[in-house]
Amino acid sequence: MAVKVLGALDVTGSMNIASSDVPNLSAAKITSGTFSSARIPDLSGTYTQALSVSGTTLTLSNSGGSVTLPTSTGPTGPQGPQGPAGSNGSNGSAGADGNSVTGASLQNYELVLEIDNLGEVNVGNVRGSAGAAGSAGATGPQGPAGAAGATGPQGPQGIAGSDGSDGADGSNGATGPQGIQGPQGDQGVEGPQGPAGSNGTNGTNGSNGSNGAMYTADKYLFTSSQTYTSSGAKISIGTQELDGTTGTTISSSRITFNATGTYMIMYNINWQSLYANRSTFGAVVQKNGTTIAGSCNLQYFRHSTYGHKSTTSASFVVSASNGNYIEVETFLHSGVANHKVTSTGGDVGAIQIIRLS
Repeated sequence: MAVKVLGALDVTGSMNIASSDVPNLSAAKITSGTFSSARIPDLSGTYTQALSVSGTTLTLSNSGGSVTLPTSTGPTGPQGPQGPAGSNGSNGSAGADGNSVTGASLQNYELVLEIDNLGEVNVGNVRGSAGAAGSAGATGPQGPAGAAGATGPQGPQGIAGSDGSDGADGSNGATGPQGIQGPQGDQGVEGPQGPAGSNGTNGTNGSNGSNGAMYTADKYLFTSSQTYTSSGAKISIGTQELDGTTGTTISSSRITFNATGTYMIMYNINWQSLYANRSTFGAVVQKNGTTIAGSCNLQYFRHSTYGHKSTTSASFVVSASNGNYIEVETFLHSGVANHKVTSTGGDVGAIQIIRLS
C-alpha cells in the first residue's frame, strides 16, 4: 500500500515498523555513528586474500571486490619519537705511518734534516744576523805577580872616560941613581870605533830570463732548455765561443785535451727546477769517467714555482795527458731529478779551460 502526503503531516503516538518495511540501503549511506559489536561479523578463522594495485584501483582477490584509492594525500602526520641509538660500528684500520725527522745537522749555517723515505733535506740558511755588541764587562781583579825572569846577559862595556888634566910640574930634585927597570904595564883600553866608510858602487844588472809559455782560453756554451730527469746524465755542450791556444776539441759533449799539461777549468750552469717539492741538485766534472776532486757543486731548490732557480759553479786545476777527456754530468743529492738548463739574463752557462803549463 502506498501513502501519499500532501502538505504537513503530524503524527502522534508510535507505529511499529517491521524490518520488511525498511528497504535495502547502500553502505555509502552510512557516514557517521558507531556500529555495536553485534553488528560486526566474526572474522576469526583463516582468510586468504591477495591485494593488487593498478593505477588508483585496489582489488581484493576471490571476488573480494575493489576500491578506488584517493588521488590526493592527507596532511603529513607529526614526526614520531626518535628510535634508540644503534650500536657502535667497528674500529677502522690503522692509518699508514707518516714521515718523521730522524736526525739533523748544521753545515755551514744551513740546516740539513734526515727524513724517513726522503733522505737528507737541506732547509736553507738558519744563521741569524749578528747581534749588537754587548756592553763592556767590569775590569777583573789584578792577577798575582809572576815569578821573576832569568837574569839577562851582560851588556857591552861602556867607552873609556877622558884622561884627567896634568898637575903642575914640581921643581927638579937632585938626580938620583938609576933604578932597575920595572915590569911592563897593562895594555890600555881599546879606542872607540871609527865612522863607517862610504858605500861602494852598485854592480851591473844580470840579464833577463826567458819568458814562459802563455796560453789563451777555450770556451764552450752549455745547451739551453735541456731537461734532465736522472743523476749521472751527460750535460749537453753546444757551440764553442772561444778557440784559444789551450788546445782542446769537443765531440758529443766530450772535451778532449790535445797536449799533456796542467789546466785550469771553470764552469757555471743556470738551473730551473720543475719538481714541485724540495730537491738538492747540481753538477760534477769527470776525467776519463772518474770524478775530479773539487768539481762538484750542489744547490737547494724549494719548489717548481718559487725558490726554483739557482746556479751551480766551480773552478779547479787538473793534470791531463794528451788524449784525456772530460764530461760534465748531473748529480742528485736528494729529492727528484727534474731540472732544466735555462738562460738567466741572457747567460746560458759555459765551461772555460786555460792551459797553465
